[in-house]
Amino acid sequence: MQEEYIHILEPFNPKLHKAICFIDVDGTITPGPSSWEHLHEVLGTAKEAEKNTTLFFEGKIDYDEWAKRDVNLWKGRKKEEIEKALEEIEVRKDADKAVKKLRKLGCYIILISGGLRALVERIAIKVGAHAFSANDIIYDEKGKVLRPIAKVAMNKELVAEEILQRLGINGKKLLKIAIGDSINDISLFKWADYSIAVDPTHEEVYKNSHEMVNPSSFCDITEKIERWLNKKKEKNLFKKI
Repeated sequence: MQEEYIHILEPFNPKLHKAICFIDVDGTITPGPSSWEHLHEVLGTAKEAEKNTTLFFEGKIDYDEWAKRDVNLWKGRKKEEIEKALEEIEVRKDADKAVKKLRKLGCYIILISGGLRALVERIAIKVGAHAFSANDIIYDEKGKVLRPIAKVAMNKELVAEEILQRLGINGKKLLKIAIGDSINDISLFKWADYSIAVDPTHEEVYKNSHEMVNPSSFCDITEKIERWLNKKKEKNLFKKI
């Protein structure tokens, strides 16, 4: 059975949607640490997880191995325990209003996250996203942690391309917007037509974005996108799908 990591909640409508907006979750729509970091803190595995993180950034293990080692620290934990911990993570102020405004502006909203599905799906429904992509945890027949599905990492532009393909969209004929905060989002920034770094975690993230914002509300981000879209409209640069 194929392990799914792309989920379409509402179909793409070429008559309504003039741009596609990819939004990161951990550290972008949510203001705090990543869902992985949060779980390690709640479950008491943060110290061991730091070792895995160091090995990854030293190039000694790849992303798949990093995810496996992290999830192995949670072996035997129950699904309910994981999901309850992730429910503690909140969204930024006015994120739902901001997404609603982006929808009115003609944006098709996709949450694209290296975080975990239990969090990303809840937020996608809460804010009104059209689709989402995220990593996940596989549980055994007793509902205990077994292993990860780790498909979304520093390859977000490839994930974005696959999402567009599934939606039947030619990405070259559509305005593409990316919003994120970490080095995992840099490839997506380079791929997009317009990108916004939200409280960037690294200088390279800011350098590879078109704009940076330290939002008090997610609506601060929406205003920048609206201005950019209006400029495109004024110049008749909306692309026909």
